[in-house]
Amino acid sequence: MFAAFVANAAVETSLTKSFLEKWADPIKNSVEAIVVGVGGAWAFWLFCLRRERETALEIDLDYQSFSYRKEDGSYFVFFDVKFTNKGKVRVTAKRDIEPAYQDFGDRDEEKSQPVDRLESSGYLILRAIPPALGPGERIEWFKDSPTDTSPRPGDICADLMDLYEVYDQQDREFATDYWIEPGETSHTAASLVLKPGLYHAMATFVGARSDGEFWRRVFPIEIPKAKSPDADKPSTPPSTPK
Repeated sequence: MFAAFVANAAVETSLTKSFLEKWADPIKNSVEAIVVGVGGAWAFWLFCLRRERETALEIDLDYQSFSYRKEDGSYFVFFDVKFTNKGKVRVTAKRDIEPAYQDFGDRDEEKSQPVDRLESSGYLILRAIPPALGPGERIEWFKDSPTDTSPRPGDICADLMDLYEVYDQQDREFATDYWIEPGETSHTAASLVLKPGLYHAMATFVGARSDGEFWRRVFPIEIPKAKSPDADKPSTPPSTPK
């Protein structure tokens, strides 16, 4: 009986070995295919449906004004322009300067001025609002004119990347070295002397992919800055415990 048991065990072992040899590779290939399929579906969901590989930026602006020169009523104005990375990947500024960006539209590049030109990848342009506009008149940054440009003569420009310009030894020229990590808010600054009045302030950020990474926002500002309605209210004294 022992010999029969051993013989049966040997047969079963041989069958098991034969089964494994026959089906090991197909099972392995099937498992690998499932893993690759799941991984591909996960990547498609992250990068295509949720667009997590895409960059996203939010621009905000705050400012403070201080009386500077009494003779002409001018003000010293400090601008705090904030760039917040709202995406899942790093946002890198375009390295080129002077210019960092220019768009000619349908104009002849050799004979015309660009419609839009930025000297650096982080740029602030201030434009005074005309005082003689009538009710209902629309104020447009770009006009439908063959000679209109941005910035226009009289606009006030500020480079928001001047603190981040480095000398590139390889190209032997200055370049912008600036980036924002996911979830990070980066503060850039500009200090200007301005006359009292109303202005439009346009802040722009140009990413490393230039046209593919381009964000812009326009803000209304008043010089001097209007005080908050609660600024002059006396603070409520703390209550005295009984």
